[in-house]
Amino acid sequence: MISYAYKPLRDRGVFGDIGDSTVFRVIPPKLVEPPDGADETIYRPTTQEKEIRLLVLEPGAPGDELKCRLIHAQLSWRTRYEALSYVWGDGTVTRPLSCSGRTEVVHINLHDALSDLRLPDRERILWTDRLCINQSDDEEKTAQIKLMGEIYSQASQVLIYLGKMDPSVEGAMEAMRRVESELGTFHSGSYLGVFNMMRYLFKKDEINWDPIINLLRRPWFQRTWIFQEVVLAKRGQVICGQQSIPWAVFEKAVQSMAFHKSYFKNIPAYQSMDGIVSGMSLMTSARSIRHRDGLSFLPRLVLWLIFGSWPDGKDRLKLLDLILESRSLSCTHSEDKIFGMLGVTSQDTGSAYLAKDSSLSPGDVFRNFVLWDIFNNNSLRALGSSSDKAGSQYSSPSWVPDFERLDPQSSLTGTKNHVRFDASAGLPKQVWTSNEETVLHVKGRIVDTLHTVGKASPSTPDTFAGENAHVRHFESLDHLLINKCMIEEAKDIWLSSVKSRNKSRWENDLGALLADSDL
Repeated sequence: MISYAYKPLRDRGVFGDIGDSTVFRVIPPKLVEPPDGADETIYRPTTQEKEIRLLVLEPGAPGDELKCRLIHAQLSWRTRYEALSYVWGDGTVTRPLSCSGRTEVVHINLHDALSDLRLPDRERILWTDRLCINQSDDEEKTAQIKLMGEIYSQASQVLIYLGKMDPSVEGAMEAMRRVESELGTFHSGSYLGVFNMMRYLFKKDEINWDPIINLLRRPWFQRTWIFQEVVLAKRGQVICGQQSIPWAVFEKAVQSMAFHKSYFKNIPAYQSMDGIVSGMSLMTSARSIRHRDGLSFLPRLVLWLIFGSWPDGKDRLKLLDLILESRSLSCTHSEDKIFGMLGVTSQDTGSAYLAKDSSLSPGDVFRNFVLWDIFNNNSLRALGSSSDKAGSQYSSPSWVPDFERLDPQSSLTGTKNHVRFDASAGLPKQVWTSNEETVLHVKGRIVDTLHTVGKASPSTPDTFAGENAHVRHFESLDHLLINKCMIEEAKDIWLSSVKSRNKSRWENDLGALLADSDL
């Protein structure tokens, strides 16, 4: 009963608000007085360990000039701030603002976000990458990017800004609250869920799905970096214009949409949202693993007594799995497909292979990641990740996948948690490199040779969406018919091998039985 009350209160920030009005009124943040910087810039050097800048957004009314200033603080439980998650957008469209007494030019998306987040009567302390990191100092950027995981995880909340309100998304927040309220309890299997289901079935007014779909099509949902920013957050607030909704309500509403589509009625244009919905599901899964409720202590203690290890679930956040499962997300810089997941994984990423170096090409970053995964995890799983190398814009060794152009199908080796085979029979991997780590040597044994490779079924999230969807649907059926003979041949080979193996085993068992008898 306590856990049912605790989680909603936590997700809606009740405990954080209590802390802000009590403990953090008495205990000040750990501010830092930095040395003087150059006169022509708003930035002063960061010299201490875990030192960051925070943006103090001054109060104002709509239409007033945006004014803010930068302060320095140390990452600590005492330092209270909200971290901003948003899309940089088109860098050619900019707006001015006043920061620390100087005029700064920022992307219009950040200007819009600060305008909508500004309070009328008091200051607001924020962290935003564009202004809190000196973007012209590569050394500082590298150091601050390493802290981004802690920055988002220690923020009192993450503000997820989706952009300005417009007629296409008008009413989306209210509709999502309704979806979460009326459909969100179905998954629990409780009596309340059954009651709500019956009440929902007899409702006459339909939910307007259009503004929800339009909101989910905002560019924010397609960024690689959002994964880290959401998964690490203690709690989040989704904001569009002046309206907002807790992330906990938002994600449950998206989950409920899938339930509605499956059991009640199709949602228009939902099929085209599969990639976004899958990304949301992955974030939900990763958050549930990372933010385990402390109230589940007793069952975890029982598992510890039985298996000898504390089952916190974080060992499941493998870097390779995160990269593969987030393949549908995009990024401005290709190498961020790797770097964007470093703050989320539970694995140690302090290796030189994963160090951010501006002199490395995306192909070099991908190669270093594959080598890290091989040598750090003693695994060859990364080699089973297929990608469209023919369309790559940069060169890399043949054994290095292009992680920006991964095939929509799952890896040949599956995820680490669902592997049910051990091809090497437990033997250690014998792997080494040469020619400046561009040539990979793997000692193994040839057991078979591929004879035929069929065409992949085009079942990507967007295959059956949009114009001429029915044509692409029939094309996919044609591909299946083309591969029918190959599938039947593969089935015959498999059946014959099973029969042969069983026959051989039966003959061996019979031989052993006869040898032990007096016949």
